[in-house]
Amino acid sequence: MTNKILNIAFCFGMFFSCSISYGMSAELESHIRNTQSGFQHHRNKVIPLNEIVNLMSCGNSDSISISPTICEINDNEFYQNNRLKRVSFIADSSCRWIMSSAFAESSLEQINLPSSLWEIEDEAFFNCRFLSIVNFAQNCLLHEIPQMAFSGTAITSICIPRTVEKICCGAFENCVELCEVTFETDSRIERIDEYAFYGCISLTSVTFGERSKLKWIGGGAFIETGLTAINLPRTIEGLYDDVFDSNVNIRFPWGCRVKHFWRYGFPDNVDGIVSLDGRLLVPAGIDMIGKGVLSKYESTHNQKIKNVEFEDQSEILQFDLEPFLELKELAGIKFGLGVEKIFANKNIQNFNSLQYIQLPKSITEVEVGAFHGFWSLQTLSIHMNLAYLISGMNIDVNSEDKKKKMMAKYLSKHLFGLETWNMEFEIVLDDGVTIQIQNL
Repeated sequence: MTNKILNIAFCFGMFFSCSISYGMSAELESHIRNTQSGFQHHRNKVIPLNEIVNLMSCGNSDSISISPTICEINDNEFYQNNRLKRVSFIADSSCRWIMSSAFAESSLEQINLPSSLWEIEDEAFFNCRFLSIVNFAQNCLLHEIPQMAFSGTAITSICIPRTVEKICCGAFENCVELCEVTFETDSRIERIDEYAFYGCISLTSVTFGERSKLKWIGGGAFIETGLTAINLPRTIEGLYDDVFDSNVNIRFPWGCRVKHFWRYGFPDNVDGIVSLDGRLLVPAGIDMIGKGVLSKYESTHNQKIKNVEFEDQSEILQFDLEPFLELKELAGIKFGLGVEKIFANKNIQNFNSLQYIQLPKSITEVEVGAFHGFWSLQTLSIHMNLAYLISGMNIDVNSEDKKKKMMAKYLSKHLFGLETWNMEFEIVLDDGVTIQIQNL
């Protein structure tokens, strides 16, 4: 009987950690474990004899098919196994867990993961230097790719299941053969943590499927990759410091809600929000535009910014117009809802290209002389409440011409800081009323 059991075990080239019950002696269990070639045992797991047949294919000792009744692959189960190459799960698999370092540093080349898979633990496939193919089954239940799970592998492309909500720190770090990352349509991904794809020097394509829910990308997540451009989904809310290499053009869709950029404000490698006609679309979540970044954008991309438009619900509540002084062909600025105050800036002396400014209803204060130096201005659009506030007049602007002229004088004095000039321009109120201002 002892010989028969041993022959069964060795015929199927067992690499899987197991101790066989059914009245087997402790000495026999130890003998089987110790003679499993290329395998290091770390945790006992009782598997009935009839499951061994499903565990490995006789005559092909570098491949295993795991039985449907196996619910987990234990810690270090195939750690440093130097013969294992291919792993698959038999149909109707119930395997839900692949534990820490289960296949770490093994010779594994390919694995087809089952739809039942719920959790992979840290470093499960860490430094599997030959692992080039990882396939997730359709309708996979996996909700997270943990720290260092596939770090140091030879994966060339990966499709992230739509159920995954988070990719943890270093999950694909130093996968130097990785070229393409794809997120499925309706992906639930919300976070990509620090250094998730750090050092993936061959990575040139990252595609977020339709209706992606991505919100945050951690620092260093895509540093030292082969990326030159990336299209982010409109759900993105935050990018931490140094997410991408400096040469990567970051493209935001109109309407995205990004709230947090680098602590230095508007990044100079943002691309795709300047249209071909020179219109810069500023996402609502940007909370700062630092001095010099817009002119640097122009020189880097060889493209002139002619119009700037801020999305509604802007995070920039108080605004200084000085960053726009560097844009020599800027013709217009349209502020979105959310801006509350425009500061005056004494550095603005003679800005000759600007022709129109549109202020939103959210503006409650414009400092005296805020538009001093914008001598080429032709149209200023403001809402009536602000016009009343600035002029100090509670009047009906649809009334007599004399009252319009009074308002025009008060507005002009306040906005431009001058008593008289020979400019000609118009103030357009949000009810359609136009106030002509000339030779005051």
